[in-house]
Amino acid sequence: MWAYLFRRLLLFIPTLLLISVVIFFLSRLSPGDPVTQFMGGDPFEEGVQGSRSMQSARQEYATVAEKLKLDKPTFYFSISGLAWPDTLYRVIRKDHRENLSALIAQYGNWPQIRDWYFFILRFEESLEKSADNAPEILTLFRRNLQLLLINHEGESIKWLLVEMRDILEKNSAFLAKANSSGDFLLEKLNTLEGLYERISRQESYWKCLIPVIYWYGFDNQYHHWFKGIWKGDWGVSLKDRQPVFRKIKEAAFWTLLINIPALLIAFGIAIPFGVWMSSREGRLIERMSVLVLYILYSMPNFWIATLLVLFLTTPAYGDWLHIFPAAGLSRLPASAPFWNRFWDTAAHLILPVFCTVYPALAFITQQIKGSMQEHLKKEYIKTARAKGIPEIFVFWKHAFRNALFPLITMIGSAFAGVLSGSIVIEFIFNIPGMGRLVYSAILDNDWPVTFGIVLVGAFLTITGYLLTDLLYVLANPRVQLKNRKV
Repeated sequence: MWAYLFRRLLLFIPTLLLISVVIFFLSRLSPGDPVTQFMGGDPFEEGVQGSRSMQSARQEYATVAEKLKLDKPTFYFSISGLAWPDTLYRVIRKDHRENLSALIAQYGNWPQIRDWYFFILRFEESLEKSADNAPEILTLFRRNLQLLLINHEGESIKWLLVEMRDILEKNSAFLAKANSSGDFLLEKLNTLEGLYERISRQESYWKCLIPVIYWYGFDNQYHHWFKGIWKGDWGVSLKDRQPVFRKIKEAAFWTLLINIPALLIAFGIAIPFGVWMSSREGRLIERMSVLVLYILYSMPNFWIATLLVLFLTTPAYGDWLHIFPAAGLSRLPASAPFWNRFWDTAAHLILPVFCTVYPALAFITQQIKGSMQEHLKKEYIKTARAKGIPEIFVFWKHAFRNALFPLITMIGSAFAGVLSGSIVIEFIFNIPGMGRLVYSAILDNDWPVTFGIVLVGAFLTITGYLLTDLLYVLANPRVQLKNRKV
C-alpha cells in the first residue's frame, strides 16, 4: 500500500505543477490591464486630456507593474518566431506590447517597428514639453498618437496619419497667428509617416516562420507567482487591493460552515436510509420513498431557498411564520459572548444548510440503494444467508462493504465541492462565501481572486481523487494495486 501511495504522490506533484501553469497562463490571457485596474483608472487617459503629465503617468504605471511583478518575462522560456525580440516583455504596457506583437506578426521587421514605437513616445513627450498656445490641437495630436500605439491594421494607421495632417492644414493660420510650432509638428508628422512607410516597405515576414527559443531564467512572473503561492502570498485584489489569500480564507470559512454540516447530515441520513430502502425492494414503502426522493431532487434549491426566505424570515405573511432571522450573518459584535454569537450564527445558517442538504440527500440515498440492491442479488449474499448469518450482518458486513465504491466516489467528488460553494444559495441568503466571492470577482474582472479560487478548486479536486483511490484500497484489500495503472 505504501508503494502505491508513493506512486500516486509522484503523479500528484507533476499534475499540480501542470495545473498551476495552465491557471497562470489563463490569468495572463484574461481581458483588461491589471495595472490600470489596480490603479483604479487609466493614467494615460488623463495625460491625453492634459490633466496630468504623460511622464508621471508612465512612472506611476511602471511602479505598479513592478509591484505586481509584471515587468518580468512571463515564463522560464518562450517559443516564438525569429522576428520577435527576447526583450519585448520590457514594454510594460499590456496594450502596447500586444500591439507591437501584432505588428511583428504582420510585417516581421522588429527594428523598423521599434523605431516607429519609440519615435511616437518621444513625439508625445515633445508635445507635452512644448509651450504651445493651441492646447486643443495638441490634445487631438496626443489622442491620435495614443491610438497609433494600439493599432496595427494598416488602414487604421493611415487614416490616423491623414487625420493628423488634416488637423495641421485646417489650423495652419491659427498656429501661425499663435506663434505656435506648426513647422515642428509638420516635421514630426513627416518623420512619422516615413517610419511607417519603412515598416511596410521593408517587411521581413519570413522571420516569423523560423522558430526560436529564448531562455529567461528564474526571474520571471510564473516563478515569483508560484513561489508566492507556497508562502501564502497570492497577490492582491485588483478591486480593493486586499490580499487574495485573506479574501479566500474569509470566504472559505463561511462556505465550510455551510457545506461541512450539510455533507455530514446528508451522508449520515442517506447511508442508513439507502440501506434500509434496499431491504424493502418492491414494497409500497420503498416505492413511496423513491417517489419522495425524486420530488426532493427535482425541486430547484434556489426556488426552495427563495420561498424559505420569503415565508420564514420576514413578517410579510404573519409574525407566526417569522421563525428565522433575516438573510445574512450575525450582527453581534465580536465582543459579544461566544455562545450568543454561536447560536445567532447557527440560526442564520439553518436554512442555507437545509437547502444544501436535501438535494444531496436525495441523490446519495438513491445511489446507495441502487448499489446495495445490485450486490444483494449476487451469489455470495445467497451463500451467506444459506449459512444462517443474521440479516443485519448480511447487509452491513457483506453487501454494504462491497457496495461502498459508489459512495467512495461521491466522497471524493464532495471533497472538492465542499469549498466551491453555491453562488445561488449564498446570494439568496446573503452569505459572503466562496460562490459569492468568485461571482463578484468575475463581474469586477478581479482575476487574481478568480484564478486563486480556481487553483484551490483544482488542488482539492486532485486531492479528492487521491483520497478516493486510498479509500478504495481500505474498503477492499483485494484490489490489485500492482496491476493498476498509475
